Amino acid sequence: MSAEQLAAAVTKLGLPYTRAQVSNLESGRRDSITVGEVLAFAEVLGVPPALLIFPVGVEQDVESVPGTYSDAWTAYQWLVGQHGDHEPLGYYTRHERAWRQWLAIDHPLQSRQAPGVGEPVRLGSTLEGMAARDELLVMGAMRKEMRRNGWRLPELPRDVAVAADELADMLAPDAARLPLLPGGRP
Repeated sequence: MSAEQLAAAVTKLGLPYTRAQVSNLESGRRDSITVGEVLAFAEVLGVPPALLIFPVGVEQDVESVPGTYSDAWTAYQWLVGQHGDHEPLGYYTRHERAWRQWLAIDHPLQSRQAPGVGEPVRLGSTLEGMAARDELLVMGAMRKEMRRNGWRLPELPRDVAVAADELADMLAPDAARLPLLPGGRP
């Protein structure tokens, strides 16, 4: 993509930009960039914004903060909150992982044969049912901790949210406070 094409595409997104501005960034005559510019460039180029900041797979070492260098992958993980147990990122990440796993499992709630509100969740004793129950338990535990901290809950279908919350209340009232283990399990 040429500097002219990039400038035109960024302008089309609503951020007026010229070929000269792109050239100044490329040549180093301009040594800073706004968050809005990074987001617009990422959208136009079809890449996550974090990869424009820390180009994993392109650069080996990057300046993660002024005067401090690290490998691009470590810097990227720091930027997106994958290093350490940063609340609320750890809870949202664990919830999202459990939701995706739950969607991949064939079980009664997944096929929309969900119980009514107040009816017990019966996922059976099959491996799929036990895996689905585990994922619901993780989601419920994460949601409980999010509520306790006053954080906004990720959206789930109502029947799934109710089942996850009820299961967490029954089986693991303190599960969200357990340490983060590999695989995202409490």
